[in-house]
Amino acid sequence: MLRRPSKVWASVLCVLPLAAWSFSPESGSLSETSPTLIAEGGPYVISNPVGVALDPVCTGDGVTCDTFVFDLDVDEAYRSAHPDAEVVIALEWTNGGDDLDLYVRDDETGGLLGASASADAGERVVLRVAELPARVRVEAIPFLVTGSTSTLTVGLVTDPVDGGGETDVCAATDGGAAQMDAGVIADLANLAQTAIYGAFVRFDGGTRKQQDGLLERLDLTATHDFRRYVSSVFVTGPAAAFTALLDEPLVARIEHNRPLQYLGSTAPWATRVRVAQEPVAGGPYFDSEGRRLTGEGVTLGIIDSGLYGLHPDFADNLLHNFKLLVPGLVTDPLYLDIGPLDSESQVGGHGTHVTGTVAGSGAASDGLYPIPDFAPNVRGTYAGVAPDARIIHWANGAALLVLDVASAYRHLLDNLDSFDPPLRAVNNSYGDGAGSQYDPGSTSSCLIKEIVDRGVVMVFAAGNDGGDGSSDQTSSTCKDPTPGVICVASYNDAGSGVRDGALSTFSSRALKGASDRYPDISAPGDLITSTCFQSQPSQAICLGGSEGLIEGTWLPWYGTISGTSMAAPHVTGAIGLMLQAHPELTPADVEKLIKLNARKVGSDYEPDPLLPGGTTHFAYGAGLLDLPSILDALDTPHAGMPPLAEEWIVLDGDSDLLISDPGADIQTLTMQEGAVDDLPGIQYRVTLSAAPIERVAFRVAANVAGLPVSTTVVAGSDGVEIPEGGPGNTAVAKQAALEGNVLSFFVPYAHLGFPDPGEPIHNIRVFADGALSTLDAAPSASGLLPELPDEPSLPLVSDLLKRPMFGRAFTTQLDPGVPPPSTEKSCELPGLTQFTSPAGVTGNIGLPTGQDDLRQLWVAEPVDMPGKIVFTIKVADLSNVPPLHRWYAYFSLPDDTNAYFVAMDSVGLSPSFVYGTRSAIPVPAVGGVGTFTVLGDLDAASGYDADGTIRLVLDKAALGIESGTVLSSLAASIRQTTPVNGIGLTTDSGAAAENYRVVGNQCVTPDDNGGGGDGGNGGGNGGGNEGDDDPGRFGGALPASLLLMLLAAGLLRARRRH
Repeated sequence: MLRRPSKVWASVLCVLPLAAWSFSPESGSLSETSPTLIAEGGPYVISNPVGVALDPVCTGDGVTCDTFVFDLDVDEAYRSAHPDAEVVIALEWTNGGDDLDLYVRDDETGGLLGASASADAGERVVLRVAELPARVRVEAIPFLVTGSTSTLTVGLVTDPVDGGGETDVCAATDGGAAQMDAGVIADLANLAQTAIYGAFVRFDGGTRKQQDGLLERLDLTATHDFRRYVSSVFVTGPAAAFTALLDEPLVARIEHNRPLQYLGSTAPWATRVRVAQEPVAGGPYFDSEGRRLTGEGVTLGIIDSGLYGLHPDFADNLLHNFKLLVPGLVTDPLYLDIGPLDSESQVGGHGTHVTGTVAGSGAASDGLYPIPDFAPNVRGTYAGVAPDARIIHWANGAALLVLDVASAYRHLLDNLDSFDPPLRAVNNSYGDGAGSQYDPGSTSSCLIKEIVDRGVVMVFAAGNDGGDGSSDQTSSTCKDPTPGVICVASYNDAGSGVRDGALSTFSSRALKGASDRYPDISAPGDLITSTCFQSQPSQAICLGGSEGLIEGTWLPWYGTISGTSMAAPHVTGAIGLMLQAHPELTPADVEKLIKLNARKVGSDYEPDPLLPGGTTHFAYGAGLLDLPSILDALDTPHAGMPPLAEEWIVLDGDSDLLISDPGADIQTLTMQEGAVDDLPGIQYRVTLSAAPIERVAFRVAANVAGLPVSTTVVAGSDGVEIPEGGPGNTAVAKQAALEGNVLSFFVPYAHLGFPDPGEPIHNIRVFADGALSTLDAAPSASGLLPELPDEPSLPLVSDLLKRPMFGRAFTTQLDPGVPPPSTEKSCELPGLTQFTSPAGVTGNIGLPTGQDDLRQLWVAEPVDMPGKIVFTIKVADLSNVPPLHRWYAYFSLPDDTNAYFVAMDSVGLSPSFVYGTRSAIPVPAVGGVGTFTVLGDLDAASGYDADGTIRLVLDKAALGIESGTVLSSLAASIRQTTPVNGIGLTTDSGAAAENYRVVGNQCVTPDDNGGGGDGGNGGGNGGGNEGDDDPGRFGGALPASLLLMLLAAGLLRARRRH
């Protein structure tokens, strides 16, 4: 559809003469010594009459279309040394309701280099220096304007990577060939050309009009448009059209619509807020009146776009919902408390989401919890950090100006003494542009200082402009030195609560060495699920979020988005808990405690000149927020560890009459520490309504030490079965039994990744999976009876009976009384075991044989193989001799541009075992070709077994691998030896989610009687050694693949030395 000016503007065009304009200044030179150019444009009074994004010609009478020309003054040496260097061109304007478009051209030829023609309140184009001409012309064209002036910023970014050294995967590609995900390839192979299919299409450049025209030409329909956040749409149409997309230069990727499952918010585990609130790892912590820390007795404020006050999560704690009725005027601001109504603007949702993270109750995500006597502390899965704190929201609308926030500051100060309970902290998830300077004499800075002086902590977001430390990207409030003004960077907890992860790619970094510009602290901000109302027009941000994810659980009350705006409220909520326990703390005390007790993530911290004894980092600030460490420093009372080996009823189910098989109706799940065959671990007991008749797969899912784990056992009238490791069964049970209606199974700590004593197991659920779907899940709403309490925050009985039951996250305790078998987690890492493909699913064009079906990749350093590192690949079957494929494990080393492989290659008469380097192709490579250079042979202990186990033993010295070295980009693939059109196609592949840190072949376990060694019979240049023939030590039901993994880690040998 063409974008056209309105009739009002069209009539104005007839009376104004043609005007030719340029930015001021109209030109400049961009270089290493002058890496930033700024120009001012406008005012823009008349809209562009040719309102089509595809043809941005400025020809109307009186139209102001500014141009700016810059010379790219960098030589070939610079271009060669910095192949990824970029030029970032950003256009901003004063009137939030106006709309300008940005076009970048070759000044000599007029060819279009890039464009941004969105409906957003700003346009941005990023271009690679290597592809730019020496002279570039920038055009600002008004689409719909009312008098705005503009600011154009052109910046040279030498090394556009994040602080963790990973390229931003959401950035535009280099214009190479489009890529198609393996899942899409597999789906299309089984579909007719005319069959209707759906997938994500990621664009690489072009305007929206060009992108929409491409989809229309191929008969594809965009059903979900995510281009406000990422250059992607979800489209449906004939299968043949998706193959045609590969030939389109505007397309970067066709992305598989893979299934996702939300397992509850993990961010409070990264900050250990939940440890302070739950009976786990020494928690809960208490205030002076013996109450758990939930924010009770504290008021927290949020200045943002607005609040959907009708949301169930704010039903009990909304103190004021102030809406700015006269925004943007010089007169006194008019805030009206509208209470439990909607103060969001028509393009909002940001403020509701932020407020839920601070202090949402989670009522809409908890079924009928809390349940007295069973789960009195259980809150909603998406409860905020301080769910009992009172909330004050100042709603300023989606288009935010400094005047608006200054008005909110003034209103806050005017009414501060009237708030009861007292207002103690305010969240401000907004800021100015990247690298903006702090102005201590400005009106807003002075108001902030006054608020802090009155005892209120001010928390700000660092910004979403990324960076690598070579330039300042943080907002001005990050430079505010006022004690009690806290700037928050965004940390990525990887959706699992991990506490040693990377900073979010988008989180603004400061200039290295300029510590006065650094963030103060980090908190989770990646993929944060919080309050929204998806069907409400004012909650637009919920529909897809920043990563194009739609939150379907507890629809429509939640949305998942990312940003430092999502990180800041975690800190604000935590401050509420601190001040509940210690109301005497001043804002300066709060900031000092947060920074001195942060968890140091990463390295390269430097002394903090503003905090004696403290250290800081240009990206993380003082580190990751760690609430229990703060509370411990204040000697806050807490419960301590629970009694040894106590059985915990961790999940409460229900009696669901709609489940046809009572044997699939989960009542409770208990967990108890114990040991089997001297191996410590967790004993699970699932109580059912009746003994199962049909075969049902019972699956327990949880997070341990930042890693998602799951255990599955199958039970029915014919007994119990422990399946082979795979998706949904990454922590394989050692024993399982069914006695009446009670199913029990034991999982050793070794299979959970050797968690440290006191490490929480959290986000626990248990599912009963039938042949077609999940039949039941726990925890779930208890007692689905007609006499449910009539509360507006609860769904109707009829609605509950129609819904599937969603599990609620809970916790248990790994007790230090039973030590794990090893303190060296890297000696054998089930967390690295990557089940890369469902069984039986391969990309083999011919007849699959099992050799082409990749199942697992894991890494170990066996104690009986000093100096060696073993990569083990598991495929479905290798019984055909000789094998007829090539099996690769890939990895990268730090400070090394090479990408390495170890492999078993069956091109010759007998398999060979080699290592070497490969070309830098995407991993996993699907249907592509790589250049593999063999450097040498692997150790003679390499070999394979008929059951599909391949052992690739590398001498660490061959590549200079020392203890402490991190192997990254771990992946595996299988390639055919018979080429198709000269290409050995990849039949199956997968990439690991974690890195592997080399620790040396020294695992210390409680048992140390000798014997054993790597077992197995079969081919390979190492042959097979006589292995342990006592399956009773591990249980007869343990799969052979996992037995081999434990053998490779040296656990059997170490145990027999006892």
